[in-house]
Formats: sequence, C-alpha cells, structure tokens
Amino acid sequence: MGNKHKRSRTAEHREKLLEATDQNNRLLGYLTASTVQAQKLAHRKLVILIGDECGHMFFRLHNESCLSLPLVRSHLAGQVFADFAAEILLAENFSPFSRLQDLGYLSCPVSHSLRIFYVRMAHSLLIRRITARQDGLLLDADELRGLQKTAEISVDDLLQTLLAHQLFAPFLEGQTFPPATLS
Repeated sequence: MGNKHKRSRTAEHREKLLEATDQNNRLLGYLTASTVQAQKLAHRKLVILIGDECGHMFFRLHNESCLSLPLVRSHLAGQVFADFAAEILLAENFSPFSRLQDLGYLSCPVSHSLRIFYVRMAHSLLIRRITARQDGLLLDADELRGLQKTAEISVDDLLQTLLAHQLFAPFLEGQTFPPATLS
C-alpha cells in the first residue's frame, strides 16, 4: 500500500509545473499543466517571433487556413525565459547561434502574460525550414496586410491579440522590426 502511494506521488511530481498568474502578471503559484489547462487558468507563456534580414516574418500555417505564431509555449516554472527560448529554438531545429532579443512582457486581459522574444535568422535557413516541413509562411508587411483583409486565411487568437496590441505595427508600416521593448 505504501509503495503504490509513492509511485503515484512520483508520477504526479514529474508533470511539468507552470507559473499561474493573475491579470497583472503576479505569480499566484506553481500548478501542474493539467490543472492549469483543466481550469483554464492564466499562466505565463513564451512567444518567439522569427524574422529575416529581408524584412519577412515567419508564421506557421495550420490546416492550410489558419495563420499562427511559430513558437509559443507555456513557461515552465523556475526556468529563465532566455534559456527556455534557446532550448525551444534548438528543439525546433532552428540555429542555436541566432541572437535572441527580449521584447519584454505583453499582458493580455483575462488571458496570459506573454514574454516575447524576437530572433533574426538568415533568409536561406527559413526557406529551407519551410520547404522541408511545409508548415510555414515567410511574409513581408504587404502580404500580412493582404491576409488580414481577406477571409481566405484566418488568424489564431494569440496572433490576433498581438495584432490588436499593435505589436506588429512597425512591421506593417515598413519600419524596423522589432520595436523597442514592450515593458
């Protein structure tokens, strides 16, 4: 009986812990990912935006009709955001030599606190990635504006939130991206 209790407790502790937050990004505590998802609690998320030297941004294409951000992950408790971002880039087979630029937090009411990073990669690397996996689009400002105006491709909720918060405004206006830090 005692061993059974130990095994279930050990398995419970192996589940990833997320940082649950309030609407002001104040840490409420560390909860298992399943608890956060089941109760639809706000928690910190990491977003990595990817661009190239030619003025394009990389987006994922889901179901051939929904545009989304390339790398979004729930932040694991106790992990440094920059380290977590670098690990995600490596896990997704992106160059480990790319310089991460921390844009800061974007708080979304009744949602998640987003820690946003930007990384600029070589155009040729992104083209090879898109060609190999066929799950992405490399868009310039005109193409993104055009997609926003058409109903052919929808935009996922998180990308819609970033567009509504004007995060992509400099990009859409043909200015240098990324903008200054968010916070």
